[in-house]
Parts: sequence; structure tokens; C-alpha cells
Amino acid sequence: MKTIGIYIGTFQPPHQGHYKAYLKLKSIAGPDTFVIATDYDPSIEAPLHFGDKEQILVRHGVDDSHIKQVKSLNNPWEVLNNYDPLTTVVIYGLNPHEAQKKITSNKYYEWFLGAHDPLKPFKRGAYVLAIDDTRVGKRAFSSKNVREALGSYRFTDDQKKKWFKHFFGWFDLSLFELLKSKYTNAHQSADIKEELKKEICNILNELMGSPPSIATDSSFGPGSIATDTQSTTNQPNVQTLQKQKKQAEDDKKRDLTQYQRDKDSVRNYDKYLRKQDQEKIDNLNKQISNPPTSTSTASTSANLT
Repeated sequence: MKTIGIYIGTFQPPHQGHYKAYLKLKSIAGPDTFVIATDYDPSIEAPLHFGDKEQILVRHGVDDSHIKQVKSLNNPWEVLNNYDPLTTVVIYGLNPHEAQKKITSNKYYEWFLGAHDPLKPFKRGAYVLAIDDTRVGKRAFSSKNVREALGSYRFTDDQKKKWFKHFFGWFDLSLFELLKSKYTNAHQSADIKEELKKEICNILNELMGSPPSIATDSSFGPGSIATDTQSTTNQPNVQTLQKQKKQAEDDKKRDLTQYQRDKDSVRNYDKYLRKQDQEKIDNLNKQISNPPTSTSTASTSANLT
């Protein structure tokens, strides 16, 4: 009887806790252990496309042939169709909360308690292994931590790089820039939550040996971790937004030119990065159409009335 493992997650983004969970499942299920993920329209909580997740997982060390895009996390036929349902055992790896939901949702699933007794093939049932994939070092993290940290204007580039390395266990400049861009765009109009801000400050304090300083890198926009108040005078005006839009349009043309010149060197651009480039332009168009109202203007209007 052959055994395969299928590790399920949304991976927004896949951090080193996810990779360690994958390795644990692989140590039990064997070399035919897969990571499955979906691809759908981005949102604030899930801005990464499948291609983004795949690049990060490969950088972690997962073979790209074992990373599969599926239409449904509950029915990964893109993997299962390659195996005989009468001679193949399937073990699903999930975080404890999702594992419990899967067990209670259908009698087809049962807990994996070890391979002491003969296991049934997936024609008759499947097994679930609960794996804690939130541990990064001694701390428990959620993917939301890294989304907020990399997307907030309140941290400098150096602080974000240290956070990135701690969260992923390595540093890759191109992936750092990709995630920073994705999360900055996703959280442009959202303030970092107080309790999350404190947690990130504590971690950065441990990593850097001192409390995080006020963000001074102008490329990260207004605000700092030292204050909850963002100065409206630092908000981009229409002229600045127009320049940013022109740069975004130039970037899109450059990416398309490079893709057309050498499609193999620009992986997934046709499906993923093209959409990302356009989303950035659309987001800037929205800001240009609805420019922020400055405090001084509001005060003047109030005095006149």
C-alpha cells in the first residue's frame, strides 16, 4: 500500500512554521508529500496569488513538482487523480483547528494515530494529522503578523528586513520586495491594530536589541510606530500620486517587454504579475479620484462657517 501526504493551507504567506509542518508530514507520509493551495482574486487578508506562494515555498526548500494548484482544498483531485484509490493511503496535514473541522465534517476522515494497523486506501477513507504550523522559534505567529508588519508605513526598511528574516528563516531581496509591495498596497488605508503593533514592537526589540525607532525612510510613507496619529500633511497629494501612477505604468511596460523578450525568465508574469501591475495602477487611480482632505483645509472651512 502506497502512502501520500497532502498539506493544506491558505499560505498568506507560507512562513517557516508552515515549512516545518510540511517536513513533519513528509517524515510520516514519505517522499510523495504535496503542498496544495488555491488561486483566487486578492483581498486585504489574502493578497498573494498561487505563483507568489509557490516561489516562497520553493525558496523554503519544497520541490516545485510537489506544490500543486487546486480548485478546491477539500477535493484535491489534481493530486489524487495520479494515484490508485484502491492501493493508496492519503494523510492530510492541517493546523489543529482545521483538522478538527475536517474530522467532524465527514465520517470519511479519521485521525491518523500511527501506521501500526493496516491503513485503508482513500477509496474508503482518509486520515488527518493535526500539525501546529504557527511556531516560529519560541513564539506562535499567524500569517497576519507578517502581513501587517511588512505592509505598515510605521516601520523602516531595515526593521522590515529583520522581521522578514525572522519570520521566514532566510532573506531573499526579490521576495522581500514582492511581499512588501503586496502588503503595502493591501493595507494602504488601514491602521495597524494596537495589540498587534505592540507585539511587533516587542519582537523587533528582541531582534534588534533596542526599541524600534521612528520610521524615517520616505519610501514607506507617513506615520511611525511611536504614535497612532498620522499627519495629514504627509499624505500624498494628487501631483505625487500622478508621479506614482506614471512610475507604475512604466513598470508595467517594462515587465511586459521583459516577458515578451524572454518568457522563461519571468515566471508566471502572464498570469500573476500582469494582474498585480494593473492592480497597483487601479489603486492609484482611486486615490487620485478621491484625494485626502487636509486638516488645515477642514479647519479653515470650520472657521468660515
